[in-house]
Amino acid sequence: MMFASARSVLHLTLLSARFSVGRLVGITVGVALGTALILLLAGAAQGLNERDHRAAWLREEGRPAFEVPLAEDGVSTAGDPIPIPLTSDSILVDRVDDVFRDRIIQHRAVAATPDSTVEIPGVGTAPEPGTYYASPAMHELIQSTDRDQLGDRYGRYAGAISESALAGPDSLVIVSGVSESELRGPSSATAMVSEFTDQPYGGSATAYRTLIVMGAIAVLFPVLLLINISTQWGATVRSERLGVLRLMGAAPRVISSVAAAEAFVTSLAGALIGLVLASMLRPVATSLEVGGIATVPG
Repeated sequence: MMFASARSVLHLTLLSARFSVGRLVGITVGVALGTALILLLAGAAQGLNERDHRAAWLREEGRPAFEVPLAEDGVSTAGDPIPIPLTSDSILVDRVDDVFRDRIIQHRAVAATPDSTVEIPGVGTAPEPGTYYASPAMHELIQSTDRDQLGDRYGRYAGAISESALAGPDSLVIVSGVSESELRGPSSATAMVSEFTDQPYGGSATAYRTLIVMGAIAVLFPVLLLINISTQWGATVRSERLGVLRLMGAAPRVISSVAAAEAFVTSLAGALIGLVLASMLRPVATSLEVGGIATVPG
């Protein structure tokens, strides 16, 4: 049996039938869609993780600002709570979230000594009593609302909270300075804070990561299935065509090269198209809101 000429092999590989061209296009499209989805999912997971870490300080619960004296039995109380003295390495923080027009405002009222060394993320040292720092979205909301409805609650604007300490561009966050006496009330939920946390999940970190992995598997499975179906589409016709090459006398090395070249070209083309597609869709994906807040800062 005569060996197939290079011209015959090339002709059979690239131009044998319209279905072969359609199959290769289908594989390329499938790989492109799968690649784009994987890149977008990976980017979304990273973006959400970074978002949660930026706003982790808002989860700081601190430690009690009062000591409760106990009786000799060590169980019952022996008097009123005793305030823990405020020092330069600690501040008082009250988490008093507000609601305005059905939107939650993450409000942190703080009191500190004049020589306080505690750094508030995105703000710096605690604002003076009667002043406040606000996120850009919060400042815009205050500016567009009558002062008696919103602005008068917090005092005088002192500056903007850095975007590095905000979950996203739509975050409504405000840090207001108040006097120590305002946070020492008997019904106050004030906490003493020396350092703000940078861990958004606290003791639930392991459970949160487990949920992320399970969610990623659930989402990636159909994507990988799509890629597999695309690459297997027309496999019978492909096998028949390679079989014809064998009957024509093509060497095993030539057949392997043809199969490898076909797989490489379609996969590479699909991956490159998927990369471009993911880049085009990224602005749309990052503008989507999760929990009422976009993934990335503006």
